[in-house]
Amino acid sequence: MKKILTIVSLFFLVTNLSFAQMDDMAVGLNGTLSVPIGDFNDIAKMGFGVSGTFYYDLSDNFQFTGTLGYLAWGGDKLNLAGIATQESKSSFTTIPVLAGFRYIFQGDNLLPYVSGELGLNVFTTPDIDVVGLNDIVSSSKGETNAYFGFGLGGGALYELSRDVKLDGSLTYNIINAENSIGFFSLEFGFIVGIN
Repeated sequence: MKKILTIVSLFFLVTNLSFAQMDDMAVGLNGTLSVPIGDFNDIAKMGFGVSGTFYYDLSDNFQFTGTLGYLAWGGDKLNLAGIATQESKSSFTTIPVLAGFRYIFQGDNLLPYVSGELGLNVFTTPDIDVVGLNDIVSSSKGETNAYFGFGLGGGALYELSRDVKLDGSLTYNIINAENSIGFFSLEFGFIVGIN
């Protein structure tokens, strides 16, 4: 009996997913301005990036989100006790692969929301030279590692039409590396419904 109930439940689940309305799905593209904070601010400059997001409406207020992006921050020069400087030869970068949610407050054309995301960040540190008075004292090669990360924030949607919305958000992000990497990301873009 349990097997039959399980098979019938799976059948109804698959049937509901296959006949789901296309209005429940959308894709978005955002440009990102990223400001490093905490210890990360000591070694990185302001960053820029892009992200693409898939949206699925679970209800009138809840959305599931899946995001793939790319962010890069320029490396900053650090003065090491006045004797030498640490100089980045390339950028800090991350490729976030995140799943999350949005809770959207209903309104007319302007729809504020709160959001949360978590997932993996493929983070790359730059090659670094330590420069003495006139010469390179030491060099270190950059590394690429995958770290768990999360973000919490909020924003607003502005409906241009039934299928097109403008999107703006501010998110506080943490990448859980050996030394936590923190940054704010300010994103602007658009969302288009899939019909």
